[in-house]
Amino acid sequence: MFKGQKKSKKESGIGKFRKKQDYRSCTKTEKSGTITISEERKVLRAVFGMNLKYHRTRQGLTQEEAAARCKISSEYWGKMERGAQAATVDTIEKVSVGLNINARDLFNESIS
Repeated sequence: MFKGQKKSKKESGIGKFRKKQDYRSCTKTEKSGTITISEERKVLRAVFGMNLKYHRTRQGLTQEEAAARCKISSEYWGKMERGAQAATVDTIEKVSVGLNINARDLFNESIS
Protein backbone atom coordinates (compact mmCIF):
# COMPACT_ATOMS: atom_id res chain seq x y z
CA MET A 1 0.00 0.00 0.00
CA PHE A 2 1.48 3.34 -1.05
CA LYS A 3 1.11 6.57 0.87
CA GLY A 4 -2.14 8.32 -0.15
CA GLN A 5 -3.58 5.22 -1.80
CA LYS A 6 -7.06 4.30 -0.63
CA LYS A 7 -7.93 0.80 0.48
CA SER A 8 -10.67 -1.01 -1.36
CA LYS A 9 -13.83 -1.95 0.54
CA LYS A 10 -12.63 -5.52 0.69
CA GLU A 11 -9.26 -4.56 2.15
CA SER A 12 -10.68 -2.14 4.70
CA GLY A 13 -13.38 -4.54 5.87
CA ILE A 14 -16.18 -2.10 5.04
CA GLY A 15 -19.25 -3.91 3.90
CA LYS A 16 -17.96 -7.21 5.22
CA PHE A 17 -20.99 -7.73 7.40
CA ARG A 18 -23.41 -5.50 5.53
CA LYS A 19 -25.63 -7.76 3.55
CA LYS A 20 -28.77 -6.21 2.15
CA GLN A 21 -31.73 -8.17 3.42
CA ASP A 22 -34.53 -8.83 1.01
CA TYR A 23 -37.62 -8.30 3.13
CA ARG A 24 -39.88 -9.20 0.23
CA SER A 25 -38.83 -12.82 0.57
CA CYS A 26 -39.52 -13.00 4.32
CA THR A 27 -42.62 -14.89 5.35
CA LYS A 28 -44.87 -14.98 8.36
CA THR A 29 -46.65 -18.22 9.18
CA GLU A 30 -50.20 -18.06 10.50
CA LYS A 31 -52.97 -20.60 11.01
CA SER A 32 -54.39 -19.83 7.58
CA GLY A 33 -51.07 -20.40 5.82
CA THR A 34 -48.03 -18.42 4.84
CA ILE A 35 -48.27 -14.71 4.11
CA THR A 36 -45.39 -12.77 2.64
CA ILE A 37 -44.42 -9.50 4.24
CA SER A 38 -45.20 -7.58 1.05
CA GLU A 39 -48.74 -9.03 1.03
CA GLU A 40 -49.17 -8.10 4.68
CA ARG A 41 -48.02 -4.56 3.91
CA LYS A 42 -50.63 -4.31 1.15
CA VAL A 43 -53.33 -5.44 3.56
CA LEU A 44 -52.21 -2.93 6.21
CA ARG A 45 -52.17 -0.12 3.66
CA ALA A 46 -55.64 -1.08 2.46
CA VAL A 47 -57.06 -1.24 6.00
CA PHE A 48 -55.39 2.05 6.89
CA GLY A 49 -56.74 3.69 3.73
CA MET A 50 -60.30 2.47 4.28
CA ASN A 51 -60.26 3.69 7.89
CA LEU A 52 -58.77 7.01 6.81
CA LYS A 53 -61.64 7.50 4.38
CA TYR A 54 -64.21 6.30 6.91
CA HIS A 55 -63.13 8.79 9.58
CA ARG A 56 -62.79 11.62 7.05
CA THR A 57 -66.27 11.11 5.58
CA ARG A 58 -67.79 10.59 9.03
CA GLN A 59 -66.62 14.10 9.89
CA GLY A 60 -67.97 15.45 6.58
CA LEU A 61 -64.55 16.49 5.24
CA THR A 62 -63.15 16.45 1.74
CA GLN A 63 -59.67 15.05 1.18
CA GLU A 64 -58.32 18.59 0.84
CA GLU A 65 -59.96 19.74 4.10
CA ALA A 66 -58.76 16.69 6.02
CA ALA A 67 -55.24 17.02 4.65
CA ALA A 68 -55.11 20.71 5.57
CA ARG A 69 -56.38 19.92 9.06
CA CYS A 70 -53.64 17.29 9.46
CA LYS A 71 -50.96 19.49 7.87
CA ILE A 72 -50.11 17.10 5.03
CA SER A 73 -50.55 17.43 1.27
CA SER A 74 -53.84 16.43 -0.32
CA GLU A 75 -51.93 14.35 -2.90
CA TYR A 76 -50.31 12.33 -0.11
CA TRP A 77 -53.71 11.96 1.59
CA GLY A 78 -55.26 10.56 -1.59
CA LYS A 79 -52.42 8.10 -2.06
CA MET A 80 -52.80 6.88 1.53
CA GLU A 81 -56.56 6.42 1.10
CA ARG A 82 -55.98 4.36 -2.05
CA GLY A 83 -53.26 2.30 -0.35
CA ALA A 84 -50.68 3.46 -2.88
CA GLN A 85 -48.51 5.18 -0.28
CA ALA A 86 -47.47 4.03 3.18
CA ALA A 87 -47.85 6.43 6.10
CA THR A 88 -44.96 7.14 8.43
CA VAL A 89 -45.38 7.13 12.19
CA ASP A 90 -45.19 10.93 12.13
CA THR A 91 -47.98 11.09 9.53
CA ILE A 92 -50.15 8.70 11.55
CA GLU A 93 -49.70 10.99 14.54
CA LYS A 94 -50.66 14.06 12.45
CA VAL A 95 -53.80 12.29 11.21
CA SER A 96 -54.70 11.16 14.72
CA VAL A 97 -54.38 14.68 16.10
CA GLY A 98 -55.97 16.39 13.08
CA LEU A 99 -59.05 14.15 13.02
CA ASN A 100 -59.15 13.83 16.83
CA ILE A 101 -59.13 10.01 16.77
CA ASN A 102 -56.98 7.32 18.33
CA ALA A 103 -54.17 6.14 16.05
CA ARG A 104 -55.20 2.52 16.73
CA ASP A 105 -58.55 3.22 15.09
CA LEU A 106 -56.76 3.67 11.77
CA PHE A 107 -55.72 0.01 11.80
CA ASN A 108 -58.93 -1.51 13.13
CA GLU A 109 -60.25 -4.04 10.60
CA SER A 110 -63.81 -4.04 11.98
CA ILE A 111 -64.62 -0.31 11.59
CA SER A 112 -65.13 0.00 7.85
